[in-house]
Amino acid sequence: MMQHRSNGLLIAPALKVVAESSGRFLITRKFVEGACAYAQAWPGPVAVMAAATPRAEDHLDYMTVCAGEVPFTLKVMPDDELGRRDCIRGAGLVLVTTAERLLPLSRLCTQEGTPAVFITETTLRTRKQIIGAVAANPLRRLRQKLQTQVFEQRLIAELRRAAGVQCNGTPTFEAYRRINPRALLFFDTRVSTSMLASEDAVCAKQRSIASGAPLRLAFSGRLVAIKGAGHLPKVAAELRRLGVRFTLDIFGGGDEEGAVRELVSRLALADVVRLRGVAEFQRQLVPYMTGSVDLFVCCHRQGDPSCTYLETLACATPIVGYGNEALAGLVRHSGVGWISAMDDPRELAGQIALLDKDRASLEAGVARAKAFAAKHTFEATMCRRVEHLLACQEHREILSEAKVA
Repeated sequence: MMQHRSNGLLIAPALKVVAESSGRFLITRKFVEGACAYAQAWPGPVAVMAAATPRAEDHLDYMTVCAGEVPFTLKVMPDDELGRRDCIRGAGLVLVTTAERLLPLSRLCTQEGTPAVFITETTLRTRKQIIGAVAANPLRRLRQKLQTQVFEQRLIAELRRAAGVQCNGTPTFEAYRRINPRALLFFDTRVSTSMLASEDAVCAKQRSIASGAPLRLAFSGRLVAIKGAGHLPKVAAELRRLGVRFTLDIFGGGDEEGAVRELVSRLALADVVRLRGVAEFQRQLVPYMTGSVDLFVCCHRQGDPSCTYLETLACATPIVGYGNEALAGLVRHSGVGWISAMDDPRELAGQIALLDKDRASLEAGVARAKAFAAKHTFEATMCRRVEHLLACQEHREILSEAKVA
């Protein structure tokens, strides 16, 4: 078999890095952990080519790294096509996130004979939902929706010629698996096998639920419009009206934090709703979700494949939330969780009230949540993804050989 000139993996993520004058980079901890896992699992060198930004985004867990501290090469994406072409030419496979500014890399990969695999996260429907949630001006909203419609057409064309596609969550898997036959479904998570809820923790949570104690509800994530942060106090107010005994802990920070705090005060919910701020994931959030939360309340107003879903299930915490296409697809696929109508806090509270009366279903949900997450740990997911990339690379090389012959 003809071998490709390189067995290196080049990752082109949607996130941007801050390149400091000292030669160090500011980049999210989650991405660094993922890139390190690729470096351990991939049979060759791994490089990351990320666009530069002058400042870090707020409310993300950043860390500073330099070349010698991580097992992969980190480089700023060249501004010119020639520089990008050189990076692609030195790779055996390019893994590209489907950001609009990264789509041209697919054409360069085709020209250089380097197979490209895309990572997809949001469907056209979800992107339009995000625009609707964040764009207040009607004309701007219309213009952005037209732009994302054009982007969808370009994306489909690139997916057809790609060596494969890795779909984060069920929505894009259902949308694109017929476009590219080498499609892989995966669920994003940072939870390793060692971080899964123990059987003792599962039993303790089930005993608390069965005791009839007030429901321990929680939310974690960015407190922004697309995550439905402003809906959480409304859900709590309706629960109080329905006579449900509960507490609601809200973890995270964001643009709507002040508005959420003000609404909690105005609705006189401070005795049951507590804003906890941003918690460190492994040391603080995971232990709390595992030991002190019965049910996760998810008001996500769009269907992005948030890692929150699998990470919450790994804490033996089932989810109740709006039926966006990501959560609805996960519930269908896993048999775990409950969904309600989109953008309807009262109906969501009503679903929670039903679970409060049906504690046996909630107990069963705790066990099913942990069982499903155990099949989709960080290690298991990374193994499946690397095997898929290698299969896509081999398939493309076989096609290249056939053309030469």
